[in-house]
Amino acid sequence: MDDLVARHKAARMGLKVMGTIGVFLLAHKQGHITECQVNGYINTLIDKHNMYLSDEVIDKIARMLT
Repeated sequence: MDDLVARHKAARMGLKVMGTIGVFLLAHKQGHITECQVNGYINTLIDKHNMYLSDEVIDKIARMLT
């Protein structure tokens, strides 16, 4: 489901907008989930839910996890 309209409206209201990957990265940063879990969740989104992530985005995520 495309949530672009909701994201724009939330941003106009001054709310912080964060996507699924951002939630995973924040949970990892705060010590709630491991790097392995983040990678597993992302792979599930790609493999089972057809989420597209470019190689550049995947590389950026990997750098953010280290």
